[in-house]
Amino acid sequence: MGIYKDWSFQPGEGVAFWWRRSPRLDPVNRSWIATAIFRRLSGECQEIDFPWREFWRTRQGWIYRDGRINTWLQDLTQFRIERRKIKLAEAPKTILLSAQEALDTNHNLIQGAKNLSEFCIELRVDQLVLVIPVLVLIRSLTPSRHLAFGILEPNYPERIMTGWEVEKDTLYLNFSDEVPHSSLTKPFVKTIAELLYDTLFRRIWDSVYRNRILDRANHHFLSWGVEIPLKMEFPECSALVVQGVRYRSVEFIDELIYTERFLVQDILLQRKTVSLPFMQIEVRHPKLNSVRIYKY
Repeated sequence: MGIYKDWSFQPGEGVAFWWRRSPRLDPVNRSWIATAIFRRLSGECQEIDFPWREFWRTRQGWIYRDGRINTWLQDLTQFRIERRKIKLAEAPKTILLSAQEALDTNHNLIQGAKNLSEFCIELRVDQLVLVIPVLVLIRSLTPSRHLAFGILEPNYPERIMTGWEVEKDTLYLNFSDEVPHSSLTKPFVKTIAELLYDTLFRRIWDSVYRNRILDRANHHFLSWGVEIPLKMEFPECSALVVQGVRYRSVEFIDELIYTERFLVQDILLQRKTVSLPFMQIEVRHPKLNSVRIYKY
């Protein structure tokens, strides 16, 4: 059943990947796992654990059948899941809130204390209020299993590199055996390059680890075997494609009228980056027989 070993829905039944919870340590095999919440058409929800190494493959806000994603968009309408394209002319106002604070729990969109303790970013643009779960945002910024683990530790880019430098318009990245050469895809390499040279993006990335450690200490979590809800700031971007559920309309905030609220379940960012000092990236790895070159 794909990455969901405990899949127990009916064969061929379409269910929506509705929510995620932050990773925790499995006390039995000592590996990181997380919980996905799937929702039936009836509204009944079921929790299923999955390995954190597969986090990057999970797609919240999509329909799954037999444990695998089903990409037929017309099926989304059964669950009233919509897709929106949004342009951001300027940096929108954002607020970090718990899901309990960000969502109106009377409509039964999300239930359960653990689910509601996860964090969301409330983003206001035009007359729309987007509620973006932090895990949805992190998923959009970690396009590989190694990055999903890397965001949970300090100094990840430096740990997997033996050196890097820019000459003329080329960034030379020398990777160590810490990361398999098969993982050096363009999205992975591009993310590492930006973490090394885009200081704003790096600060936002590092805040995930820093806040997790602080929250563990401040709330006296004695074990990594419980979820510590992850936090992250919203990066600068010029446009969004979001998929999710509209759940409330017309409200006043700070004397402004907002016509609807939208729970984002999947997001594609067109992120603004600073002008970086290279136009291509040359990749070296001990197991690569030749260099690999990516246009930036």
